[in-house]
Amino acid sequence: MFKKLILALVVCLFFAAIVRAQDDDDEEAQALPATTLIVYKNLKEYEAIVNNNITIAITVYNVGESAAYNVQIKDNDWPEGSVETLEGENKASVDVIEAGSNFTFSYTIVPRATGDILTIPAVVSFSPVQDDDSNRKFSRSNPIPKIPVLTQSEYDKKHDGHVDDVLIFLLLLTLPIGVPAVMYLYADNQIAALAADKKKLKTK
Repeated sequence: MFKKLILALVVCLFFAAIVRAQDDDDEEAQALPATTLIVYKNLKEYEAIVNNNITIAITVYNVGESAAYNVQIKDNDWPEGSVETLEGENKASVDVIEAGSNFTFSYTIVPRATGDILTIPAVVSFSPVQDDDSNRKFSRSNPIPKIPVLTQSEYDKKHDGHVDDVLIFLLLLTLPIGVPAVMYLYADNQIAALAADKKKLKTK
């Protein structure tokens, strides 16, 4: 839950810091239509179990005033041997994303070893002018935290709420017995101390 809250905060900051793709040449940039793409990379779960599927979805939103043409999307490459692509590809292309519309694709990987999987933002390149790739622009997705890959037993142990429930139950169970016992021992010690003091006074 904490990791999901952190990711939500990162995504909010990412969207708050959107900057339009601009050309290095100011005069030429002013002649081009305004095209702004936001790229959102998402995982259903941010923890994985070894040999279990992980689905990654990438959505490209065109929030600009003009269409984006010849859009090429490339996600990070996964480490060979420890991660296998099960379905789909980590890249996609689309001829055009009209202003106000979006494009989504997903693919599935399977981690074959435990440990942390490092990720990088997906990269999108596009042309703001149809049939003209001489002035391509680039956008990046939000970052994703490293993905911990656990064994099934490690995952179950980490997410087993029954363990906490048992501990709380045992604690509540000891209160009716433990508190009176502590009070009795305290009172008994006080009585013994008073008796010892009285005995000392008599001997004097």
